[in-house]
Amino acid sequence: MNFNGLTRNHYCDVVAEILSGIDSTKENHIFAVEKENFFRIGVIGGLDRADMEATEDETPFDEYLAGYTRVYPDTTIVNFLSRGAHAEPEKNGFKLTKIVSLCENPKKQKYRLLYSIVPDSANRCVLIPEGGIAPQASGLLENGDFEVLDTLEESAVKLELCLTEGVVPSVEGFRTPRNAYFFTPPPKKTKLQALLEVPWEWLAKIVQPKPKRPPECNVVTESAIDGNNSARIQAPGLPARLMFERKFPNGIYECSLLVRGSRGTEIAVLCDECRNGERKIVPVATAILTDKRLYRITARFSVEGLADGDSFQFGVEVAKGEA
Repeated sequence: MNFNGLTRNHYCDVVAEILSGIDSTKENHIFAVEKENFFRIGVIGGLDRADMEATEDETPFDEYLAGYTRVYPDTTIVNFLSRGAHAEPEKNGFKLTKIVSLCENPKKQKYRLLYSIVPDSANRCVLIPEGGIAPQASGLLENGDFEVLDTLEESAVKLELCLTEGVVPSVEGFRTPRNAYFFTPPPKKTKLQALLEVPWEWLAKIVQPKPKRPPECNVVTESAIDGNNSARIQAPGLPARLMFERKFPNGIYECSLLVRGSRGTEIAVLCDECRNGERKIVPVATAILTDKRLYRITARFSVEGLADGDSFQFGVEVAKGEA
């Protein structure tokens, strides 16, 4: 389908029609749409924003796919720009299907492509029925469990070291897990914020964006944190991470966690690699909660190439909601 200069934006109508048609099948889908057109396509297609995610504008599909780690829902539909009509990135074990190709500007070879991505079956998010979880045994500290709580004094020191400036727990008596720590990554600077770093104080006071609401972290029990008790994270603005302190070597791993949270909350299982003194946090599984029921997220992955002295850590990140 070709568009001339007067109709170059009509692809949004076509994309919205396709996405709304897929949504009408009532299957489990998430729709990844560029930020520039996120709201427009959502409104035109009558889509639920909780079933959509905004991607960076003009992100190449191979870059998106390289970081794709979603475990739920069953399929992701991606809308992206391409210089060719037949982008064929490395599949990385995922099943890819091209849905449509729209030639937005033939002279510049500018295309809009829609692909469906079916995640690796090794990573799953499964609904757990009420009463379907047996009581968990204690004594799992060696397996990475949050068994022991720090004292109030130890918790205060740990939080001061790990949380972004200005982020504090929402309740008195907050206690961190002995085997883990909370961490909030610094927010990404917008172009406007970078510009305002130039010493124009009078302008900064007028147009400085309001800071995002910091995460609130809460251990919801005075008992040990294990398979029977949980930690709660509220992260409507900045994301919050709960990281295990135990370090692991090369190998094939499976990580399983039980999650209950608000609709639209994003959950990520993290692998925090430390190689040659440099850290790199990689999501190995991501999920978007569709309701407040209980789910089990399972992530299977491998870590290779760690030299002597290198290691990695597990963690979980909560964003855009509460879990």
